[in-house]
Amino acid sequence: MDTTPKSAKSMLIVSDGLFLESYLVEQFKQSYDIRLLHVDDLKHVKSLSRHYDTVIYCPVASPSVPNISYVGALCDAMTPDAPDDIILISSYEVYGREASQDKIVTESDKPQPDTAYGRDMLDCERQLIRWSDGRDIRLTILRAGEIVGNGMTGRIRYMTDKIANGMYIHLPGYDGTVPLIHAEDLAMAAACLGGKRAMLNINDGCTHRRKDVAEAIAHRLNDKRILTMPRRLVSIIKMLSTIVPSWRRLLAEMSADATFSIASARQLSEGSLKPRDVVKYLNSQY
Repeated sequence: MDTTPKSAKSMLIVSDGLFLESYLVEQFKQSYDIRLLHVDDLKHVKSLSRHYDTVIYCPVASPSVPNISYVGALCDAMTPDAPDDIILISSYEVYGREASQDKIVTESDKPQPDTAYGRDMLDCERQLIRWSDGRDIRLTILRAGEIVGNGMTGRIRYMTDKIANGMYIHLPGYDGTVPLIHAEDLAMAAACLGGKRAMLNINDGCTHRRKDVAEAIAHRLNDKRILTMPRRLVSIIKMLSTIVPSWRRLLAEMSADATFSIASARQLSEGSLKPRDVVKYLNSQY
């Protein structure tokens, strides 16, 4: 039996169905009539079959097909009957490492992405901004930190897999920051900030050192041991990185040091945005 209230608003969640989708469904299912659309099915959709009050786009982590191709197809599908609200889950990577080094990053800082994913997400943001221009649509862009949760993807998943396989090693002198947000808190942020016509940083509001994040994940993985590389070997790697681009990129990523301010999101949420400290959560008993 369909228990959806007759007065419920309608929502379309577009994703790859692997990670964030379940958290968003859990967050919105009591107040929305939710429909799901897999990104691969967008190529078969000429227009949405009904009017949706809200459309949420969750990014695909796989680099094989850029998100911008999916977002372009989604814009075409939405054109005949635009939703009232659109929420894009974007990424802090749009700012770039160099642009955000050693500073507090706010939404007014110019994006200078230096990763393929960061450039892709900035393209998606700009596409939706252009498409929404002139339409009565409330576009909310959430630039999320690394998203932690069951089935997580991206850089934080890569770190977790290396720790689980005993291949992650601390490098002294390369202990940059990692912005984090739990998937449940990101879904809650979408609920309290959707419809705000804003571009907002979303993370747990804490400054986490890379070493602390890795140790917390290791604790969650039944206290896996993480080794520390000798400083002499680190010095050799640093010297060789000048001629090995992949090593240079790795060291730059590990030393990136910035705080992504969520002051604007806290203000717009009127006190509703209260994300958990993810490292403290990972270190807690479970």
